[in-house]
Amino acid sequence: ALYHAGYDIEFCDVGMDGNMNIKSIGDRQYALIMPVHYAGQVVDLKPIKEHARFIIEDAAHAIGAYYKALPVGLSEYSSGACYSFYPTKNMTTIEGGVFISNNKELTDDVRTLSLHGLGTTHVTRYNRSSTSKPLVNYPGFKANMTNVEAAIGIEQFKRLQIFISIRERISNIYREELKGRILFLSDNGNDHVHHMVVGLVANRDLVIEKARNAGVNLGIHYSPIIPAHPFYTKLTHYKVGDFPIAENIANNCISLPLYNDMTEEEVAYVVKVLKGIL
Repeated sequence: ALYHAGYDIEFCDVGMDGNMNIKSIGDRQYALIMPVHYAGQVVDLKPIKEHARFIIEDAAHAIGAYYKALPVGLSEYSSGACYSFYPTKNMTTIEGGVFISNNKELTDDVRTLSLHGLGTTHVTRYNRSSTSKPLVNYPGFKANMTNVEAAIGIEQFKRLQIFISIRERISNIYREELKGRILFLSDNGNDHVHHMVVGLVANRDLVIEKARNAGVNLGIHYSPIIPAHPFYTKLTHYKVGDFPIAENIANNCISLPLYNDMTEEEVAYVVKVLKGIL
């Protein structure tokens, strides 16, 4: 998104919580920083804001999370946040997501861009007077949410806190039962909505293969790191060793099974299988 918006892109390393490591950018200043709330754990925005004119949060993993007692994207340190409602997220609209902000001008612009640059919905257009003419204000996109997706999302949102509590309970079981066997990403003390449970293991590929043979599918989120993808390597001149913590996590991480209707028996089985492997 930043590339398409015309920004020059830089990446930075992370901490052992998987979130942006502010120390890795030194004293540099930026027009915009887009930190990720990785796995659902909120990154500390206050020190990031000291290095950026604007912050737009990547909250794809963090629906339901709070920062400074406000929903992610609405704090004084942020200009807004982008949420994803893909089926693997804590709640879903099947596809799509939302952008939230306290800045009405910004949200109006985003809404306009999402509908071909017209600035009006189909409801407004079809109910307009005969003299009203919708005008294209920007070269926009076709990126609006459908009514069907929105209807699903409304019902999902009503149950979001239940979903988060379920995921937190499962996450706590994994961390307690598998401590010493898996090096789980650290807790930074901020809000966490437990989108994923991520940890590091030795011989990752062998562990994944053995678990799969026992009927347990482990994920990898994510490998390789973004700068190692060919397009971004060419764009940023990345070389191995530039982001040592991110590279270590990418090379050794596993994501444990975690979903909203996961049963106690399924959780116990995952724990049993991994104890037998690790």
